[in-house]
Amino acid sequence: MLFLRPISTNTLKPVLDLQEVSHFRMLAVSAYWDLKGNSRKASQDQYYKTHMEKTTQFNVDYAFFGERDVTTLVKSYRIGKTTHDFELSWPDLVHVCEQEFRCADILRKLRATSLHRDHSEGETHCPSAELLLVWLSKVLLVEKSMELWPSYTHYGWIDAGYKGLKNQMPSDSPWPSRDLSKISGFYIKTDPNAGKDFYWRRGMTTAPIGCMWFGDRRACKIFVQTCARITKERFHESLTLCADQDVFALAIEEMQKTRDCTVTIAGNSGYGPFWV
Repeated sequence: MLFLRPISTNTLKPVLDLQEVSHFRMLAVSAYWDLKGNSRKASQDQYYKTHMEKTTQFNVDYAFFGERDVTTLVKSYRIGKTTHDFELSWPDLVHVCEQEFRCADILRKLRATSLHRDHSEGETHCPSAELLLVWLSKVLLVEKSMELWPSYTHYGWIDAGYKGLKNQMPSDSPWPSRDLSKISGFYIKTDPNAGKDFYWRRGMTTAPIGCMWFGDRRACKIFVQTCARITKERFHESLTLCADQDVFALAIEEMQKTRDCTVTIAGNSGYGPFWV
């Protein structure tokens, strides 16, 4: 996988003493790019910083991709916690996606095939090709994390600033780190509201949530590689790519059929005993 920026790794004391005596360790992965430039404006800057601080206090090790100022900010919030960072500019991310998905001029392609408006509601789920590309790149970044930091037994993705964490206590959010020996296979949540989005044309009553998912190393490897292949195929065939959850649903269906690993799907009632 082609990545252009050098790595900067800040390896500190692991978050949990339990991880020091167990070979089971989890790495959470996130990324952030200020696509519209609003985060740095005076009216939004403090909210942005506070929001990031509240949503990055994970109980597991953390890897963060993005511009240097963002990765530095996140590291400053996690003093005493293991935090890896990878400087990746927006142009570099676009280039990586074009290389990995074998699609030249990828943003133009997304604008032509995958931005759809719900005329009855007057809303667009994905407001830009740039945001859609970030969503589709998640699996590439997790796969890259597995290459860069291979000593972990479990990996997971969580959206930077995920709103579901704002009201949680830092010590409680959000990963099943205390008994990773029981975490086998791939875990993801679904929600019926996601299945009702206007772009969801496949007749499903529920859809996977792309903002948070995890699994053991083997299961995550299967998932991210399956998603990357499906995304590449859909670009090649000029098919719609309306959200990461669209690709995730196709990948999960394939994994359930092949039975290469177990897939645990939690409904909207909660994530089950391995979550918070």
